[in-house]
Amino acid sequence: MAITPKKLNSLTKKHGGETAIQAIHNRILMEIKRQLIFSDLSHKEIAFDLGFNSPSALNKFIKSKLKETPTELQQELAQMYNA
Repeated sequence: MAITPKKLNSLTKKHGGETAIQAIHNRILMEIKRQLIFSDLSHKEIAFDLGFNSPSALNKFIKSKLKETPTELQQELAQMYNA
């Protein structure tokens, strides 16, 4: 991209209101949620599809960002979209 991390963060904060890593993490979370809602993939399959090294890495990522497990997130999303 020929841009420094500092400049990238400055631009993403200015135009998107979040740092580059926050934008990336939010996009990954959006894709996790989409797959949990609309696919029949297992958590393991979702983890590898999205580039996580293991299902536990996916679990750890979701827990660190949303304070819940993938199963809890999936149940919550199912209630929201099936209500």
